[in-house]
Amino acid sequence: MITDQFLGSVADFVNTNVAKVVLNQDHEITDFTIKSVQGNVLTMEYMVPAASVSVINLVQLKDVTGALISENQVYVPVPSDTIIRQTITVSELVGVV
Repeated sequence: MITDQFLGSVADFVNTNVAKVVLNQDHEITDFTIKSVQGNVLTMEYMVPAASVSVINLVQLKDVTGALISENQVYVPVPSDTIIRQTITVSELVGVV
């Protein structure tokens, strides 16, 4: 079993490596209203101006060099300025082989 302390350390590592959110492969967000770790959960909150995208279809997390960390296909209409809260939970997956 992996300790909660180690899972929190991994969440901290992810937090320091996520430098930007890229929406629909072309709109970059680097300003976060919240970007913090509590226990093993990384929480990021950011504003998506309505003028930038009308619908979000793809959310990518990238590091400072632009390397892809995470990618999720979504459908989020943006009829007005929208605040997105995204969480990443670091956990142990136990499986039977």
